[in-house]
Amino acid sequence: MSQAGDRVGAYALTERLELEAGVALWLAERADGRVKGSAQAVVRVAADPNDRVATEALRAEYSALRAVNDPHFPAVLSFHDGQHALITAPVEGISLREAMLEAELGRLTLSPATALDVVLELAQALRAAHSAPPTGFFHGWFSADEVWLTVSGDVMLMGLGQPPPLGARRAPENHLDARGDQWLLGALLAELLLETPLWADLPPGGDPQRHLDRRLKTLDRRWPEAARLLRKALDPSPDRRFPQDVELLRALHELARHEGGSSSRLTLVEQVLELRAAALRQDQAADDDEADEPAPPDAQAAEEDEPQDALPSSELGADAETDELNAPAPPPPVVTPRLPPSSTLEAIPLRLGFVPARDNVSEERPTLAPVPEHTAISVERPTLLPEMTDERPAHAPPEVADPRQAETERNEHLAVIAVGVFAVVGLIAVVWVIFL
Repeated sequence: MSQAGDRVGAYALTERLELEAGVALWLAERADGRVKGSAQAVVRVAADPNDRVATEALRAEYSALRAVNDPHFPAVLSFHDGQHALITAPVEGISLREAMLEAELGRLTLSPATALDVVLELAQALRAAHSAPPTGFFHGWFSADEVWLTVSGDVMLMGLGQPPPLGARRAPENHLDARGDQWLLGALLAELLLETPLWADLPPGGDPQRHLDRRLKTLDRRWPEAARLLRKALDPSPDRRFPQDVELLRALHELARHEGGSSSRLTLVEQVLELRAAALRQDQAADDDEADEPAPPDAQAAEEDEPQDALPSSELGADAETDELNAPAPPPPVVTPRLPPSSTLEAIPLRLGFVPARDNVSEERPTLAPVPEHTAISVERPTLLPEMTDERPAHAPPEVADPRQAETERNEHLAVIAVGVFAVVGLIAVVWVIFL
């Protein structure tokens, strides 16, 4: 089982993001010193080296990504067969599902032109995968969760070559081919145009195909051209769909020209990141408010009712009554500095990419200086000193001269006078000798 700090090739594992189907997903940093700064990567490693299913899945993923070699998929950095680990470049940005949820809540607008632009990029990515040597590679499962928009506005498709997780969307047929990926792409476009999941309101025991047909009828009035394309791409029979990827691409381009409008993928990413940063700031403010709330009345009453330790009779003196002015003040409470939640300091990891919190949110953890051993940390009350002034207080007693100090000063004055007299006499004697 891999742990934080383990080396996989030139990278050191730093944080495990998730564990699924016997494969652990790690965030790693380059540790060989050949690259300046912090070069990050995503490492997928078999949790159990003896798990042949997991190791074969990693080898299949590596073969697919390396053969396709398309910018719409994560870039392969290295593969370590002995450690059963695949290292890919991280993808920074947002998932398309996150943008769809924000649009469904009315916080942003996902225009049809942007939706068609994203689907066109995905169609080109699938065409590159289907035509990769030797016989092509097929995704077989994906939805808005596997589609990512990077911070630069590029479209990325995750999961190529990976086994489908539990609950993943699949085409109606049981075999993998290009027409199955076409059905998945059509379902995604329908969700983007309808701004809601297709089968979210499917009743238990309902027919998914009939439910899909009813949802497509709602597109006939507003987007009739899109409804005709989707009925062909989402046909339950693969033989009645677009026979080749190039024909699907041509139909999507015609639909984009017919609908018009301008795409704004980069603006969409910026809006989602701003909403995410605002939510993080709101959560942090809520946590700070909870920390500043006073203790409940019951707790305060319990503290007041606690008996105080009695002082010995020797310290009480003759008068047993306590003088409030002379009573020692209680020590100030020790306040422990409170760090903000980790969600505001680091990104939320998701599958093959990690999502950094930008826009006025620090990406680095605060560095706390360690306390040396055997070092006592004391919390003391401040010492209150009177202000230093040149004026003497009115109630101060008069100063009394010290007789010893006065006699010493008088002797010093006499010594200075004697030295001066001897100097004058010596000078007169010198002058008298010269004239003689």
